[in-house]
Amino acid sequence: MLFAKDLGASFVSSVKLNQEILRASRDCGVPILGGIESLSELQDALNLGVENIKIYPAHSMRDDSVKSLIEEASRNTNRCSIIVAGGVSKTNAKSYLDMGADGLAVGYDCKNVILSPFALLESLAGVVQACRGSKASLQ
Repeated sequence: MLFAKDLGASFVSSVKLNQEILRASRDCGVPILGGIESLSELQDALNLGVENIKIYPAHSMRDDSVKSLIEEASRNTNRCSIIVAGGVSKTNAKSYLDMGADGLAVGYDCKNVILSPFALLESLAGVVQACRGSKASLQ
């Protein structure tokens, strides 16, 4: 984590969240965006005082499961930011925001293609266009 801070990272992201990762993040003063995919993982994160939660991998979860996680996190008295990540695309981005997510992590599926800056921008532009009219703001 110290390495990330030395390079100017404003946050770090992890697939899963555990106490060791959270402790290292706090020791270095770099906020963490830790991944969760179940209500028990959400409750563990909230009990640890996590301020940012990443629902990941959203594309492998049912929409009602993602919505349940967002609703449960929103009901908590220690309100945390909820980011949806993993397979976010122009076909599902608006629905995640309409479910109450605070933000989206948008990448590019590069398993079968060569990643290019233009492909990434095209993917991002599609998500932004699809989210117009959502109750969440785009920043």
